[in-house]
Amino acid sequence: MRKNVLLIIALFVATLNLRPAINSISPLLDTIREDLGMSAALASLLTSIPVLCMGVFSPFAVKASGRWGIERIIGYSLIVVGIGIATRLFTQSTFVLLLSSLIVGIGIASIGPLTSGFIKKYFPDHVPSMIALYSIAITVGAAVSSMASIPLESYFNSWQIAVGGWAVIAFVAAIMWWIMVKPRSESVHVSEREERPQIKLPWGNRSAWTLTLSFGLMAMLFYSFTAWLPLMIQEMGYSKSYATLCLTIFVVIQIPISFVLPVLLKNFPSRRVWMVGESLFMIVGLILLMMNFIPMVSVVLFGVGAGACSL
Repeated sequence: MRKNVLLIIALFVATLNLRPAINSISPLLDTIREDLGMSAALASLLTSIPVLCMGVFSPFAVKASGRWGIERIIGYSLIVVGIGIATRLFTQSTFVLLLSSLIVGIGIASIGPLTSGFIKKYFPDHVPSMIALYSIAITVGAAVSSMASIPLESYFNSWQIAVGGWAVIAFVAAIMWWIMVKPRSESVHVSEREERPQIKLPWGNRSAWTLTLSFGLMAMLFYSFTAWLPLMIQEMGYSKSYATLCLTIFVVIQIPISFVLPVLLKNFPSRRVWMVGESLFMIVGLILLMMNFIPMVSVVLFGVGAGACSL
């Protein structure tokens, strides 16, 4: 029981690091652009590079986990995320900032697809509840980093510290992971490793490609919204603090969705119906935002849709 608690804590803290590197940038994107003289196109790469890495490097992470173990790959990846974020503390050029996004993206791309395997391995009888906990951890990390970026920038008078200080959490998570999780992976005998089934990627599976395209488009919408929402709201005439509040609410509202939707799925198990319905929420939210309607309403609708589609 104690070991399971340690594993849950390690997984929760590790998962907290999957969004701060992206969400901490969004509220300060205008400040960063002005300081470094970045164009809008280059600025968009700060959030699109990690997303691209998720698609490119995830298959390699799955392959690597089959050889060296899920536990080790996640542990190394947390260190990579910490190094990528810490690089931003010393950023004085666009190139270094974009390089940090690439490093972070590789680390996140290696952690994300392996967490479900980790959950199935250690908590086979509690997969739905652990997936919900995983989603909550991601959302908490995203919400806190979105909300704290501007206060941190104001307090330290440095956007570098505001976006680079999150490396502390990544390194703490890495230390906790190696202490709480790695000993268990080392206890696996060689014979068990040899008997471990080889992981094969479903390259020829039509359903797999359909799901990949679907979730890829949803990810593109989600991260585009995350990156540009504060600037869009500011251009509508609202203050930076109000824009940051909207971004925070967009993220926070996904927490109750993580609790409610799994319960609803038990009574109405058709995921297709839920995904279509939640997509409509996102569409309505985007249309209202384009019509310059009250941003808070648009943010709530889009947040409900994005939170449900991610489960």
